[in-house]
Amino acid sequence: VASSREEAREAMAQPGALSSSSRPPGVALLFPGQGPLLAGAGLDLYRFPVFAGALDACSVALAPWIGRPLIELLADRHALSRTRWAQPAFVAVQLALMRLWESWGLVPTAWLGHSLGELSAACAAGACDIQEAVVFAAERGRLMEGCAGGAMLAIDAPVSAVREVLGTACVIAALNAPESVVVAGTEQGVRDVEDRLDLLGTASRRVAVDRAFHSPAMEPIVDGVREAAA
Repeated sequence: VASSREEAREAMAQPGALSSSSRPPGVALLFPGQGPLLAGAGLDLYRFPVFAGALDACSVALAPWIGRPLIELLADRHALSRTRWAQPAFVAVQLALMRLWESWGLVPTAWLGHSLGELSAACAAGACDIQEAVVFAAERGRLMEGCAGGAMLAIDAPVSAVREVLGTACVIAALNAPESVVVAGTEQGVRDVEDRLDLLGTASRRVAVDRAFHSPAMEPIVDGVREAAA
């Protein structure tokens, strides 16, 4: 759009630079994957009827899985640290936000998602309704929590450098950017990778999860997830 701030200022100063065109630019929304969900996240938005209605619909659908109102779960920091509760809560908040944005006139032309966010994106695109999405997220979370424990590590390095320190107990789990890689594996395997990275002076940080998502550790639940999605 512009090669410098000065060029951008000059372009915006031209008559009509800020006027709307006959074809407004499209908007794309990217739903992120599971991460640390802060207790109380989204509850301030419950005062908006559209958001509250979507969250309440999710709460009714999730009653057999969570056994209490969703807004209580969203305020429970300990419960949100567990995969089986965090995943449906995460999707519910994302989709309630989607409904709220739509009510404000923000209607994307494309939806994208990473990991768990792919489910929210699919729902937003019309592949399923909100209740079906959160129920699937609850079953997915239950199955994943049943897998063996593990760990994940975000690393500020190119994938070629990461592969050199992986060892045999970890795999590449995600490539987020040219120098942003996530690995997953056993707790000891991730600890060993951390030690090797420390010796190299490479920055890394733990992902706040207790399972090795996006790794062979998830293979035992593949059939169960497929059955839940059918």
